[in-house]
Amino acid sequence: MSFDSSFTPDFQPDIDDISNSDSEDEAIFSAILEPARLVVQNCESSQPLERRPYLQRDRVGAHSRLMKDYFSPDATFDSERFRRRFRMSRQLFLRIVGDLESVYAFFQQRADARGKPGYSTMQKCTAAIRQLAYRTVSDAMKEYLQMSAIVAREVLHTFCECIPQLYHKKYLRKPTQSDVQKIYEIWHAFFGTPGANNDIAVINASPIFDRLTDGVSPDISFSTNDVNYEYGYYLVDGIYPEWATLVLSFTCPTDEKRQYFKKKHESARKDIERAFGDSGRAVCQGEYNDEPEPIYTLNEDEKLANLLKTRKREKNFSLRSDLVEHLWSNKQDDSEDDD
Repeated sequence: MSFDSSFTPDFQPDIDDISNSDSEDEAIFSAILEPARLVVQNCESSQPLERRPYLQRDRVGAHSRLMKDYFSPDATFDSERFRRRFRMSRQLFLRIVGDLESVYAFFQQRADARGKPGYSTMQKCTAAIRQLAYRTVSDAMKEYLQMSAIVAREVLHTFCECIPQLYHKKYLRKPTQSDVQKIYEIWHAFFGTPGANNDIAVINASPIFDRLTDGVSPDISFSTNDVNYEYGYYLVDGIYPEWATLVLSFTCPTDEKRQYFKKKHESARKDIERAFGDSGRAVCQGEYNDEPEPIYTLNEDEKLANLLKTRKREKNFSLRSDLVEHLWSNKQDDSEDDD
């Protein structure tokens, strides 16, 4: 088979088409290469990147200081101060530490990339609890725990994820019939019908005061400042009347005794508020046995006499005065140093 050199293909490319195609390619390459050239120029002319200086953190020293302050046999701060700063008992805190360490690798102490000991479980849990208890920023962990803000935020986030996973079966379960009954009894004992009372109306609706009037309440007599009192009392704020069973604080105390009483009064009331929290929930433990119905033996005149005794204004003043003296005579040093 011979090749015919005289053969000419039917299609002949147009010279103008070739020229137009080359022009388009050049325009595309120019559009791509020009930004790249500018980037290279900027990199060559810019200053070299500077790394942040390494900050040496004494993690081991911070752990030792934490143990000495709160967890050693001769700790600097006692159980009362521990509860103030951690918002829980030392025993509960150690239980949480042990549970987290045994289940989650994040809370176990590990070495970093340089082989140095990382943060201990105590440090991580302390950082999380302090941020929750005081609503403080993560930067606050730098000095005492030698922990950076980034690590402190990561610890807080992981802590808040792990705690519900760890304890939800026991503490976040749906209430049983027994749980509901216990909460119901406590609510009715102190507040009457749920949702039906404000701070003033609760006085007349509470069954506790009815039992006092009817003479069937438990014996809750007590002695303070060497004075005997027949009825118990409740701590209330300034909107309540001055009854023998209600103890108000001082609006503007002028001496140290009354100032100290006001502080203790408000602290005790805050503890009760925390029992129910913002959502109105309470966690209760204890055995509740069925009690027999009380036997009412008083007539109407005797009930009226009891009612008047619970509302004596002079008894309110004397009780508060005796409580002031009692607290002051048993006063302890409440001062505490900052971490």
